[in-house]
Amino acid sequence: MTTAKGSVTYMVSLKGNGEVKKIKYLSTDSVTINSPTLPYKVTIEVAMGVGIGMTVIGGTNGGTITASYSYLPDSTNTATVESEDCGN
Repeated sequence: MTTAKGSVTYMVSLKGNGEVKKIKYLSTDSVTINSPTLPYKVTIEVAMGVGIGMTVIGGTNGGTITASYSYLPDSTNTATVESEDCGN
């Protein structure tokens, strides 16, 4: 949950072999992107108390999918960053 009004940037990238079939992220509403072009990046404005997070569906074959988001409240220059790698 956001602690203040600000912005969140969602990012998904792929290194090596694999594919991302779907990205789903939270903003004011839930947004689903099917067959996204990678690397994927979107920045959206968010209000205080909004849920943030994302789900990525895909697979790799000798590659790595990286999914991350960065939340930056308007009241500070310090972002909260979460990142996860998945691959083989």
